[in-house]
Amino acid sequence: MNFKDKSNLEYVDIADRVQMLHSQFPGCSIVTSIEQYHELKDYKYVVIMKCSILDKEGRLLSTGHAREVEGSSDINKTSFLENAETSALGRAIGNLGIGSKKAIASKEEIDGAVEKKKVIQKQEALTKADTLNKQVTSKEVDYSYITDSRTDDDIKKWGVELKKVGITASVLLVKFNRMNADSGQYKGLSDFFKKATKEEIVNLISGK
Repeated sequence: MNFKDKSNLEYVDIADRVQMLHSQFPGCSIVTSIEQYHELKDYKYVVIMKCSILDKEGRLLSTGHAREVEGSSDINKTSFLENAETSALGRAIGNLGIGSKKAIASKEEIDGAVEKKKVIQKQEALTKADTLNKQVTSKEVDYSYITDSRTDDDIKKWGVELKKVGITASVLLVKFNRMNADSGQYKGLSDFFKKATKEEIVNLISGK
């Protein structure tokens, strides 16, 4: 079986949980259904799935629910319905005490939660960068220190000057990664500062 240790808890893959379920409850049935499905304001959809586990006589043994939002993680960009169904199944089986000694969450749910956290952190970083763009305009920043001299000491000086007006290295990195994502023209932020024109650097800082 595929176990994954998270904070000293054992989490089992859904596929293994299903095998354990049928081993303990021969002839049981798994029934899934969509409880809610509606569009959000940003043209994405949210779904709530329900999973019911019935014994061979059709009596209800357990239920589980799961909610997923389209596009909230890499897997949810294309398979948020399937992901919700799998999570609901894992929770229904977990409610029977199958698959984990100390927790109901499945390996897939834990991994999904970690992925969602990364997406949220990236969105928060982008929001912070956009907020600073609105607060700091090109007119408020003196760019005279940006010259054709591009030594490491020069670039460090730029960082000091930008930090004085609230533009930190982490914010610049987020803005650079977003700008460089498609072209991949530069190896990193330092490479950009050494090779880009002054106009390109100003545009990055000011968010144009």
